[in-house]
Amino acid sequence: MAQNRNLLPFVALCGCATATAADCPAPPVATAAIAQCLAQLYLSKEINSATTLKYQTSERKDHWMVMYSPKDSSVRGGGGELRVEKDTGKVSFVVGYR
Repeated sequence: MAQNRNLLPFVALCGCATATAADCPAPPVATAAIAQCLAQLYLSKEINSATTLKYQTSERKDHWMVMYSPKDSSVRGGGGELRVEKDTGKVSFVVGYR
């Protein structure tokens, strides 16, 4: 816990853009941008990472698949896939890559 408090000033000063619940529109999830917003919100709650991520979104019949990976090519691993339900906006972890 004390270790996380030491990182707080750095995270606050880095100017990283993270999604908040107010930024993401309510379901249904009609566009890739909304799916990506919900995925960013999910990852900000689940993963404490200082690595900047890039996203790629693809549409399926009843859900969106959001693939994420580190933006910097020198970082190994740290990517994965999330499923965002179109009707409910529920985000589920599918697979992670190390």
